[in-house]
Amino acid sequence: MSSFFLVVSRLVKSDVPSWFQWPPNIDMTLAAGRLNGQVHTFLEIEMTTKNVLTVIGVLLGLQGVGLFGGAEAITTQAFAVWQPDATGIKIGAMLHQAMGVVCLMVAVILFSARNLNPLDGARILMAAAIGLAITTGHGFYNMFTTEVEPPLPLLLLMTVLTVVAVVTAMKAKDGSAEEA
Repeated sequence: MSSFFLVVSRLVKSDVPSWFQWPPNIDMTLAAGRLNGQVHTFLEIEMTTKNVLTVIGVLLGLQGVGLFGGAEAITTQAFAVWQPDATGIKIGAMLHQAMGVVCLMVAVILFSARNLNPLDGARILMAAAIGLAITTGHGFYNMFTTEVEPPLPLLLLMTVLTVVAVVTAMKAKDGSAEEA
């Protein structure tokens, strides 16, 4: 089977009605094509340092809010195999809330770094990727070596974000080296 994709429309800020809240400085391409006999349509966003810092910052912020707000339920479900009593659930919930606040802190740092020049943003992005790799590695370690059940979709999402962050940071550093 052959596959092809055809760029249908390249969207820029001037193509969008003024009432639509368009994200600033994001170059988007709407593409459609045929892959294995099926028609696919998707929205492609350029992987710039600023865009990746924004996406990871927003997702970590949402994760932080979720961890803080759902700390008790997360503790009860994640450690259900050990049947924690009320004290154990309270301690676990407090630790999950602290983890949620740390996620929010990192989200604010990443979101603030969006306006740095691309090379400095790439450094922050690489540091974030290393942090995500350590955190995600710890989650997989717990999944495979203990009875704790971290959510696999979250671990996979964090893995993808780590790879995207590393690739984007390397691309930005390479681009800066070529310009010099």
